Amino acid sequence: MTTHHLLRTAAFTLTVCLLNSVTLAAQGLLSPTAAPSPTMRTLTQVEPRTPIPVGIPGDPTAITPASYVIRKSGSYYLTGNLTVATNIAGIIVNDGVNDVSIDLCGFTLESTLDTPGTASAINFNGSSMRIRISNGSIISKSTVSDTGVLTQKGFFNGIFAVSVLLDSHISGVRVTGMRDTGIRCSGGLVENCHVSNCFVGIDNFNEGITRHCTARDCSSGGIYTSIVDTCQGSTYSGFGVSCDIAVNSIGKSNSSFGLYATTATSCRGISTSSIGLFALGTATDCYGVVFSNLAGRIGLRVSGTANTCYGTSNGGAATALKADIAIGCTSGPGLLDVPVAKRFNM
Repeated sequence: MTTHHLLRTAAFTLTVCLLNSVTLAAQGLLSPTAAPSPTMRTLTQVEPRTPIPVGIPGDPTAITPASYVIRKSGSYYLTGNLTVATNIAGIIVNDGVNDVSIDLCGFTLESTLDTPGTASAINFNGSSMRIRISNGSIISKSTVSDTGVLTQKGFFNGIFAVSVLLDSHISGVRVTGMRDTGIRCSGGLVENCHVSNCFVGIDNFNEGITRHCTARDCSSGGIYTSIVDTCQGSTYSGFGVSCDIAVNSIGKSNSSFGLYATTATSCRGISTSSIGLFALGTATDCYGVVFSNLAGRIGLRVSGTANTCYGTSNGGAATALKADIAIGCTSGPGLLDVPVAKRFNM
C-alpha cells in the first residue's frame, strides 16, 4: 500500500471517530421529556358528592341524632347502614329542592321502631324534579299475615312524596315492611325495584312508568301506575296491578281485580273471588282466571275488543270470558258472555 493510501485511510478513521464522539456527546446532553399535564378530571371534580352521616337517628349519643335534611341540589350517598330508632324520618328533602341524587350504595336504611310510626324513610316535603334514588334497601318491621292482616311497626312509608316527583328515577331499591306505601313518587320512572309486606306496594300515577318491578304480599294494593311493563303485583285486597297501559305484566288479588287496565297486551290477571283481568278498552294476547264458580265472578272481562285472549273460571255460575267483541278468543270452564254477532274466529 502506498503512502498516499495510508494517509487517506488514517484520515477517514479519524473522521469517523470524531463524528462518533460528537454524537455521543450530543446524546448525553439531552434532557428527559417532562411528564404531560393531567387532562382528566377526578370523579369528585365531575360530580361532587356529599356523604350522609350514618348512626342511629333519634339516639342523642349517635353520629346522626336527627333526620338528615337535604336543603340544596347535589349528589348524596350513604357510607354505611343507617338505622332509625325513633319516630322520625331517615332522610328529608325540602320542598322545591330539585336535582338531587341519593345513592344508597348497597346499604340499608332501617327502622327498629316496634310501634306504629308516622314518618317515612325518605320523605319529600313537597314537589321536586329530577330526583334520583338508587341501589339499596329500606326496611321496617311491619308484616302481612297469610290472611292479609297488616301488623304495623316502624316507618309509615319507604320513599314518599307529598306531591309529585317529575322527571325522576328510582331504581334498584328493595323496600319491605312499611305501614303504608313502599314507594310513592307519582310521575317518575320506577324500575328494577322490589316491594313486599306493605299496605300498598308502588304508587306511581300521574304519567308514571313502572317497569321490571315486583310488589308482593301487600295488604291492600300491589302496583298503581300509569304505564306498567314487565311487572308483577300481588295483594290480598285491592288491585294486584292497576294502570292505563299494561304490557307483559301479571296481577293477582284475593278479593278484587288481579289486573285492571285501559289497554293490556300479553298480560295475566288472576283473582280468587272477583275478576282476573279487566280491560276497559282492548286486550290482546291476555289471560284471565278467577278461582270461583259463583255468579258475578269473571276470568277475563273486556269492555271493548278482546284479541286472541283466554278466559276461564271454576265453572258453575261464574263467567270465563265476557267481552263486547271477541276475535280469535277461547275460554275454559264457565259461561261465555260475548254477543253472538260479535264473535269472530271462535
